[in-house]
Amino acid sequence: MSAVTLPTSPRWTARYVGLRFRPHGRDRNGVDCWGLHRLVLADECSIAVPSYADAYVSHAEAAEIAAVLDSQRAAEPWLPVEPGRERMFDMAVFLDGTIAGHVATVVVPGEMLHVSAHHPARVEPYNTGEWQPRFLGFHRHRLLAALGGSR
Repeated sequence: MSAVTLPTSPRWTARYVGLRFRPHGRDRNGVDCWGLHRLVLADECSIAVPSYADAYVSHAEAAEIAAVLDSQRAAEPWLPVEPGRERMFDMAVFLDGTIAGHVATVVVPGEMLHVSAHHPARVEPYNTGEWQPRFLGFHRHRLLAALGGSR
């Protein structure tokens, strides 16, 4: 296996901005928030994460997925990241109603790439506006943590 070389500039976002929202979407034909984060990690970092596309069947299963994303209960392969120490490709987690149900990819500290049912994929601030009060925490995939660096 060859070494992974991560982008050092946020220009990689241009490949994702404008992707349309599609419930349970996991490819360039349409993505939901998890599908977008999953696509970015695969394409830019060569990291495969579970699809969870079939996991939205019941509220109980949605809660189970939320537990994986909850900053207080992060589990392998996700490591919690202290706010202020986030870096490119970390996952930002937000409340969707009462559960941890929306994720985004950190572009640079203060900005995220994400998609929602109301907007195609775009880059916007996560520490202001509607996102700030919904913010729960950051997580870094263990393979990104192993790469180290300041990205």
